[in-house]
Amino acid sequence: MAAETLNDNVPNMLFTYNAQWNNYTNNLNNFGGTADTQYYVAAMALKAATDKTSGAMVAGLGNPWGNSNYSICNPLGIEMQGGYHLIWPRDLYKTASALMVAGDSATASKALGWLLTTMQQPDGHFLQNAFVDGTPYWTGIQMDETAFPIILAWKLGRNDATTYINNIKPAADYIVKNGPWTQQERWEENAGYSPGTIASEIAALVCAADIAKVNGDTTSQTNYLAKADYWQGMVENWTFTTSGSIGNGKYFQRIDDNGNPNDGHILNISNGGGSYDERSIVDSSFLELVRHGVKPGNNPYILSSIAAIDSIIKQTIPGKGDGWFRYNHDGYGETSTGADYTGAGIGRLWPIFTGERGHFVIANGGNADSYLATMRAFANSSYMISEQVWDLNAPSGFTPGTPTKSMTPLSWSMGEYITLLASNYTGKIMDMPEIVYQRYVSNLYKPHEDKTVDYNHFFVQPGKALTIYYKGFLASSKQLNLHWGHDNWQSVTDKPMLKRNDGFWETTIAIPLSGTTLNFAFTDGNNWDNNGGSNWKETLSPAYFRR
Repeated sequence: MAAETLNDNVPNMLFTYNAQWNNYTNNLNNFGGTADTQYYVAAMALKAATDKTSGAMVAGLGNPWGNSNYSICNPLGIEMQGGYHLIWPRDLYKTASALMVAGDSATASKALGWLLTTMQQPDGHFLQNAFVDGTPYWTGIQMDETAFPIILAWKLGRNDATTYINNIKPAADYIVKNGPWTQQERWEENAGYSPGTIASEIAALVCAADIAKVNGDTTSQTNYLAKADYWQGMVENWTFTTSGSIGNGKYFQRIDDNGNPNDGHILNISNGGGSYDERSIVDSSFLELVRHGVKPGNNPYILSSIAAIDSIIKQTIPGKGDGWFRYNHDGYGETSTGADYTGAGIGRLWPIFTGERGHFVIANGGNADSYLATMRAFANSSYMISEQVWDLNAPSGFTPGTPTKSMTPLSWSMGEYITLLASNYTGKIMDMPEIVYQRYVSNLYKPHEDKTVDYNHFFVQPGKALTIYYKGFLASSKQLNLHWGHDNWQSVTDKPMLKRNDGFWETTIAIPLSGTTLNFAFTDGNNWDNNGGSNWKETLSPAYFRR
């Protein structure tokens, strides 16, 4: 083959090669001329990371720390490294979505077809990762990787009966049966309740419900939406601590082992990161709640968490901009001297988080120009954006804000730039499943200004997650609890509330399945608002389907 190539007309091959790439890029969306060199190189990198026969899209065209042999495996009877030339459903979703945004839905559709026929298992879940030929590499179960193919199918309009019966319904049923808990979150290291994973599960169930509706399966549609609504209401209860050690102590954790974010259990961090109170470990995965349309950008729990992560895992690189670590005490990176990762090290800044923060800014009506500029500054001279860049504590000989030796380019990083540029131009998050946004943001219940206590009466029923809003005479307190029980004050609990920008306080409770009445009042620890001595009492309605 090499000899034939050398003996062929090389100038003609070069002309054809350039013409084909020019034809590809000329047919991409240019977003009013804002598409730049970085955008087009990113699109070409993603196209190059796509197997031309099967359509599978790999996470990266290489092996992080490629001159080291830290990831040897023998899946085919020979020594080889997994590296990043593998397919993760999560990474494929991010990169396929980016190409869709750029105008190349055909590549995304072919990639989805490969996912559905190659990586989905008989019980409905998807493999953690695999080689292009479908051979599994790692076999952990990550619930977001079962969720993302559903979302991608919805975005591509793959709602035919065959796809629904063979792929969408089994995956959605698996999520309903096994979620929201996950064996591994998106960093593939810990089990529990992850706000980022839960965001993708909720979005997937809403998308699956819509596909079920198209196929006349109203029973599954109802079940998927009921589960999604409950998880959407409860995600803060499972993953948002009110007794943390950072800032005001109120923020989303990276992950919680059992859905009680205030119990202070120990989190064992991989890659030699150590063991810590899980309340002290934060990441930015909660922003996926906004990215997928599950929560609005001005949600008070989101805003409180932004302050927490920025005080712990954010760095500003002079001349480049803001970057973020995956989480505090991350050990996935080079050693302190800059030597290759050997199973333990120091995690550095990831450019994808600059892109994710830019999307959060856009969700709140802002402009992401500075985040795009930072991502460009993090790229190397060939416009390749890496997995990690050196932080302010870079070892001698390495420059902060330049690619480490992990993986350059990372397909996810390149895709994030494409999507951010498009989102910045349009003023909306371009890879968000619109149907999820419509359900949870556009149709978000807003407390009435003329009321001191308010809630959505649709959710005053057994087994539902009910958000209660308060703006009574205790609203100026520094802290506030909802004091509540059911059926004449059984199982009384004090639930911390969070202050909103509109002056209301809010919190969400899980109404018991067996309850008939709901009882509640409000206290700041010293004073009470008990409705003039009568407390508040609501009769729980029989369950019915909303929307």
